[in-house]
Amino acid sequence: AEIDRPAAPIQTILQIPVQLELQWDGSAKPSDQEQSGDWRDRLERAVNLALATDRDQLETSGKLDVALIARVLEDGKHADIDQPGHYRIQVTARRRGSMQATPSTESTRLRVLKLFVPSTEDGGPTLPSLEKAVAEHLMGEQRQLRASISQHASSSAARLREFNYHPTYSIVFSLMNEDSDALETSWDIKDALKAYVYPFLKDISAVSRFHVQSQVSYYSPLPIAPVAGDNGTYLTPNMLPHFVNLAEWNLASTDPVLPTIHFILFVPKPKSLPMRIGGQKGSEGPVNGFLVPQWGGVVIANPSVLSGGGRTKRRHHFGVKELRPVMQTFIAQLRLLLGVREVGSASDTLVFDRVTPSGISTLELDNLIRYRLTQNVNQAASTLVSLNKMVASLQSMVVQNHIRDLANLALERLDAVSEHLERGQLVEAFSSSVEASSLAERAFFDPNMVGMLYFPDEHKYAIYFPFLIPAAVPVISVVLHRLKEWKQARLGKNCRANPHPE
Repeated sequence: AEIDRPAAPIQTILQIPVQLELQWDGSAKPSDQEQSGDWRDRLERAVNLALATDRDQLETSGKLDVALIARVLEDGKHADIDQPGHYRIQVTARRRGSMQATPSTESTRLRVLKLFVPSTEDGGPTLPSLEKAVAEHLMGEQRQLRASISQHASSSAARLREFNYHPTYSIVFSLMNEDSDALETSWDIKDALKAYVYPFLKDISAVSRFHVQSQVSYYSPLPIAPVAGDNGTYLTPNMLPHFVNLAEWNLASTDPVLPTIHFILFVPKPKSLPMRIGGQKGSEGPVNGFLVPQWGGVVIANPSVLSGGGRTKRRHHFGVKELRPVMQTFIAQLRLLLGVREVGSASDTLVFDRVTPSGISTLELDNLIRYRLTQNVNQAASTLVSLNKMVASLQSMVVQNHIRDLANLALERLDAVSEHLERGQLVEAFSSSVEASSLAERAFFDPNMVGMLYFPDEHKYAIYFPFLIPAAVPVISVVLHRLKEWKQARLGKNCRANPHPE
């Protein structure tokens, strides 16, 4: 079978629209001169021109490019701020010398931003300030998206740190006790997860889902010896890569197929307490821990132990309140591992709340959806192009019908991404991108395709020649013998025809 279409029909530029609704207060509306004509169209064209100019100045080397497209809604139309990609900008006047107001907490849960522009009473133009603030904010995210699919993206610090995208992850929270004979530990992990971790996982479920597990390990020896200090022990930075004892710690997951993210709360043995990171003074914050790229995170606990005196075993119980800074550290590490980018304002005129009770704001979630959408589309397109090149380079390769169907379905899903984006449906476009990437990988890594890829014609010759050569030897011998007889017979015939040559 043949793939019906070439594997690169998708758009060169992936256009991601951003729906904007403007709300004005009385003193912030455009002046009469600015309102002449269609000012919304002028605003939209100015922002998109700035985005296009920024793309031209910073060309990407990849085959796919990304463009954010601003769409300003008309009067009477409201942005569905419950949906990713739809935003309401509250334009507020700010007189000269006044302090910057604090945005309302509405923007914590909804997609609401405050934009401060010069007051009309001061005679300042409104639209240029609005154009500049919106364009600078969108250009910052557009640069991040374009950088994520560049040829050098795979070697960037962020990509080396975060997990590759997967629709479902397994998270394992482990309480590791170095010596339970000397110190007995326990924790309220169920209530702590419910209070601090599950709200974050619920908000980010639009991107990926998570299977959460927990365990307690009572004997978890360190593979390295901490350095003794004036007060306890400490670990130097070059010791951290060897901290996790993969050989002796039980870190198995009940979902071995899924990518597993590990978070470890490590309790040192009493004689090593307190154990710090970074030298004798250690970390100055309430929690000392570190991130393990593409694996998880570790927090070292220094509990205050209770002793009954004599040979009574010392005990410590980590309650929900004590686990709060630990879980907050785990969430901060999980954000980095999943690729969550902190959304900041390009100027002090466009502001929004960064208060995130769950650990991720709606603007950060939207940024993550666009980020993973771009990566999925780029991955699917690259995989299909590689599949097409492989089939074209191996003329003897047989492409079975189900592989052709998978490739064509992946192409249809890529087409669906563009259709959903055109309608402003960011979540639906993201879902289609996940399906496209999955279908393309299934087609490329199909066992039949892999077998053909690693079984070229040279291997066929090497296999069949040992069988053909033994059978060919007697045939060749008979042919040579008959050829010899034929030559002798021809020579004898010539001699009889001319018995007395001159």
